[in-house]
Amino acid sequence: MLWDCPRCGTRGLLGVSHRHCPSCGTAQDPAKRYFPEPGSEVEALGHQWVGVDRSCPYCQSPNSAKAVHCVNCGSNLDGASEVGLVQDGGAALEPPPDRNPPPPPPRKGRPWWPWVVGIVVLAGLAIFWSLRSSPRKVEVVSRSWERSISVERFGPLSSGSWCDEVPGDASTTGRSSRQRSTRSVEDGQTCSDRRVDQGDGSFRVEQECHTNYREEPIYDDWCSWTAMRWQFETRIVARGGEDTPPRWPAFEPSGSGIGALREAGREEIWPVVFRARDGEKQWTCRLPSELGTRCRLESRWILPVRRVGGAVCSQLKPAVE
Repeated sequence: MLWDCPRCGTRGLLGVSHRHCPSCGTAQDPAKRYFPEPGSEVEALGHQWVGVDRSCPYCQSPNSAKAVHCVNCGSNLDGASEVGLVQDGGAALEPPPDRNPPPPPPRKGRPWWPWVVGIVVLAGLAIFWSLRSSPRKVEVVSRSWERSISVERFGPLSSGSWCDEVPGDASTTGRSSRQRSTRSVEDGQTCSDRRVDQGDGSFRVEQECHTNYREEPIYDDWCSWTAMRWQFETRIVARGGEDTPPRWPAFEPSGSGIGALREAGREEIWPVVFRARDGEKQWTCRLPSELGTRCRLESRWILPVRRVGGAVCSQLKPAVE
């Protein structure tokens, strides 16, 4: 380890042997030790490590772990604490100051990130503002109904999956190899040297290694298969207005094998048009039957409307006069 004299400026003093500056006698400061530049290390021949130096509690000079009294002021070292260790990559040997330093770099412009933050904040506020809604008093000006039946057909369904996941009732029609996943495989090691401060003005070199891995594909069998399934075929719709009683569209299940048709579900929707009581603006809501049937002509309601104009139909409620 090296250190520089803070009083006379002598540089590159040896941490093990130069406990005091040979030029002015200033005591070494263990906190100012630093690692030498790679390639300029000095081997500590004959040096025996006995432990981390201890700092004199009176003059803060570093002393050997075996010392009983401070080599600088003679104080007793009972209870003295160990000096701090320096991490590799710390202070390096600085070059002498240039008598003709280059001119300072041009002043940089203002940072751009505050503008980005400002734009993002403004955009968020704009979105929040646009999604806010206010209640509007409205009345029903028209309504209609729509009833539909979903129909399924029984027949062959062609699909594909990993061969170990093919449905038990399916017939395999093809097989191929595909990548299903990957696995990590060891691929050598990368090693580097790490310098470790021993706390007494010397350091040791340790080798650190970590294992490298590469990803290898794992292949498996992919199967194409066919199975008999109920599949969506069509949706039959019946529509009407205020003067037409609601009815379900006509449908009769047919067949019992391939090509058979069956009902798969029913849905009833009531499109209702509302008009603001204080103007000519209108909004249309597609309501479920339990709410749509209550929206009689000229009945009055409270409908939340967003600032951008869209109605929040899910929050519709009757007006209390």
